[in-house]
Amino acid sequence: MEIPATDQADESCALQSKASDHVTEKLETSEEPLAATQAATQVTSESGSGATHSAPPPPSGIRAKGWRITAIKPSEEMWAWDVKQVQFLTDTGDKLMPSPFGCSVVSSGTAEGDGWEPENAFRDDIDAAWGGRKDRSGSFYIGLHRCPTAVKLGEVKLQQEPHPSSPPVDKVKIEFTMDDVGAQWHKFCEVSISQNSLETIWFLGTLYYVEACHMCNKNWCAGPYMQHDTYVEVDHVKGPSLADAPAGCGVITSDTRMARNPETGAIYALVPFTSKTSSPCDCTTEWMSGHVHVGLNGCAAHNHDGQMWCYVVGGRNCWQATRSERFPGAYYITGCTPSIQSTPKQVLGRPLTLNGKTLLAAATATREFKDLADGWGFPASNLGHPMLSAVSGRAARMPQELLEEALRGFGAGNPFPEATGTLAMESQLPHMLAVAQAELASAGPEEREHWKEAGLAEHASVGSFAKLCLELLVAGAPPRLLRRAIKAQEEELVHAHLGDLANATQTDGHGGFAIERLDLPEHSFEVRRDLVALRNAAIEEGLIGEGRAALRLFQRSLETLHGQSEGKLDGREVLSEGRRALAKIVWAIANDEARHAALAMETIEWLSGRDSRPQAQLPKVQISSGTVVVQEAA
Repeated sequence: MEIPATDQADESCALQSKASDHVTEKLETSEEPLAATQAATQVTSESGSGATHSAPPPPSGIRAKGWRITAIKPSEEMWAWDVKQVQFLTDTGDKLMPSPFGCSVVSSGTAEGDGWEPENAFRDDIDAAWGGRKDRSGSFYIGLHRCPTAVKLGEVKLQQEPHPSSPPVDKVKIEFTMDDVGAQWHKFCEVSISQNSLETIWFLGTLYYVEACHMCNKNWCAGPYMQHDTYVEVDHVKGPSLADAPAGCGVITSDTRMARNPETGAIYALVPFTSKTSSPCDCTTEWMSGHVHVGLNGCAAHNHDGQMWCYVVGGRNCWQATRSERFPGAYYITGCTPSIQSTPKQVLGRPLTLNGKTLLAAATATREFKDLADGWGFPASNLGHPMLSAVSGRAARMPQELLEEALRGFGAGNPFPEATGTLAMESQLPHMLAVAQAELASAGPEEREHWKEAGLAEHASVGSFAKLCLELLVAGAPPRLLRRAIKAQEEELVHAHLGDLANATQTDGHGGFAIERLDLPEHSFEVRRDLVALRNAAIEEGLIGEGRAALRLFQRSLETLHGQSEGKLDGREVLSEGRRALAKIVWAIANDEARHAALAMETIEWLSGRDSRPQAQLPKVQISSGTVVVQEAA
């Protein structure tokens, strides 16, 4: 299909430059069809010396080896142009930089003396500036050329500094060169500029649609936030969505804002989207921000902190949007207003009454891949084994890191590779407990007291993980986290049971053992959707508490096997069956605690992943010198 070659860049630039005034809703362009004869319009081309050449028109979606900003019609009295900052950003958001990073600086001239070099305008230094001077033809310009690859502009920023004795510049033109040496420069567009402030003087543009593309049978549109020259079907209720190009409808380009009918040769102008369709700053309804799939849809307090925000359909073409750290290429806005169309439908569950208050659980649709049904696919008999197959990042490595640190500090190998957890060896526990009880019966009071305290501590953890399960439910955590929290609660109950049984050496008068009853005081509490508190608890109680507990238990198991000092690690000491059983039980508990620390890390990763704000970075976790240290990102 043929694309019309026209010099419409000037008009496009004039329209798009108004974004700096935040009036994209008021962009105006002719709705009148353009004459087909305009397809052969020539483009003015200028060399560095100011000579004019006849050049072919720029192609649709201009990608050039160089870009510069030139002052328009400087007065005779103007002899200097001081520029503090120039920024050329590509359509992917990358900033063009001078050598050694890529491009070469080009300028009309520079003031004599050090400190006024044109490179200053491309540095983030508020005290530096380019002291611009005219070239032989009387022109002022600054930019970059000889870039390694041809690039397409997404945004241009400029900050000029008023000179005390030279008139200011109030209008400039953006130019481009297609060659490697900058021999010929073509006018891209003209824009007005202000004084002494960094401003966006041009950006890629808003979303456009064809007002009168009657030959297509439907309304079709194209926008720079989609793939270039991609057709988009417009439903006035649902908004734009990707679709196949219809028969008989020519290519629509976002750069020239025109469409050409290959059969009739008619050219149709594109105009900005109006309220009857959609805006680039509308909240997502189809899980797409620009060309990037996002995991959160619609306007809501996604971070559960009361602040309403959403990803926008237009991506970078929404002028007030902020770039997403979580989904590179996506953009979001804050302060949006929820709507029925943008809020995913909820399905309410069976009523649950607590303290006289009726609660309704809700299921909300999601397309975040890790949230789909992750956690429900484990085999029914797999509860006794580590469930880390779906975990990535630091959480997946943490249990092994804790184990390796304990072994490194003691200079030993893994004595119980089969003891991956207490539930995994549940069938062996009755026999192991019997011999462990006999061993502890002859142990000193200090060791017996340790087992009693350990059992009480583990019993308290049962309630902690029960509370965590409720907090994760209220926070909308994915099923995989809930499964791990429920399993951790069961493991803590087993730990408490083991500690109590191992210490139950007093006869009950019938040839058995007297077992103490573990009670928890009566209490009540309120579960809130407090993600900050949930994150802090995961760090303090999970990463630090469970992580350090795992290291201590690994060490205690090794000491039970080999003695208190490293000098006894020669393996010549013969251990009783009861002593080895105690060491193995402690080793299995340590593996459980290591996974609990990993659960805390996975919870933090999940919380950070759903929060687009810069402060939601992952903490730095250091496992060394026999301990766990957590440091929040600066």
